[in-house]
Amino acid sequence: MSTLVFDSTALSHFARASRLAELEAVTAAGECIVPANVLGELTRGVAAYPALGTVSAQGWLRPADIDQFVAVSAGGGGTTVALTGLAVRPSSGAVVSPSVLLACCNDVIEKVLLTSPGLQPDGPLLESIGFIPLGWITAAGLGDTTGSDPSYFYQVRNVPFGGSLPVMINFLRASLDDASCYQVKVDGNLRTDQFSTAIWNGTAYVPAVFGPQLLDGSPGYYPVSAISDLMLYIQPLPGCYLDSTNMTSGQPTPSRWISTTPPGFP
Repeated sequence: MSTLVFDSTALSHFARASRLAELEAVTAAGECIVPANVLGELTRGVAAYPALGTVSAQGWLRPADIDQFVAVSAGGGGTTVALTGLAVRPSSGAVVSPSVLLACCNDVIEKVLLTSPGLQPDGPLLESIGFIPLGWITAAGLGDTTGSDPSYFYQVRNVPFGGSLPVMINFLRASLDDASCYQVKVDGNLRTDQFSTAIWNGTAYVPAVFGPQLLDGSPGYYPVSAISDLMLYIQPLPGCYLDSTNMTSGQPTPSRWISTTPPGFP
């Protein structure tokens, strides 16, 4: 059974021509829905066109508050629910980028992020040091995945950190917090480490360097990567590729390892 959603134009024309019965007959094979905001629009026109008042009395029309987008296949005629959980009565949308959609609802315009399931909008801003989640670093500053999850794919037990350390940042969370840049400090010392990687330019992978920039003449500000760019890098993009060989030796605590400040806001 097909589903038909009516706007005010069709219903207005048929009602004013006293032909709603014919419309019911030709749509009897499907479920007929009239959004609540469409009924409201027709009701406001009753004073000028009394026949519009007959629309709400049609038992074959099911009123509904629409809170989802439905994608319609022009070729096959099928429908797919594209977005749910929107504000009341979404009516149209605009694609801002491959990962951002603006949905025009009754009272607001919602910004919808279309992202990989691996990105966590409510997750911690600091995610991990390499494959070791931040919460799995002991009070002594040692990595311990075995004690946290013996089935985890990367098994280490109370090991120190050393060498080049990929400090993983939750760029989706940073973007939702409206941060445009951030700084990385260890023991209060500003880090300016750079990371050489490769990014897809549409036809091939090309070299790319991710590192800090100047902000109003001040150094050490890493840009918050655009969500649409994250999947273009050949490997997960770290927030900082920390060279620990120029740091003081010892057993640092997690709070010594990394702290961030996101001072740059658009």
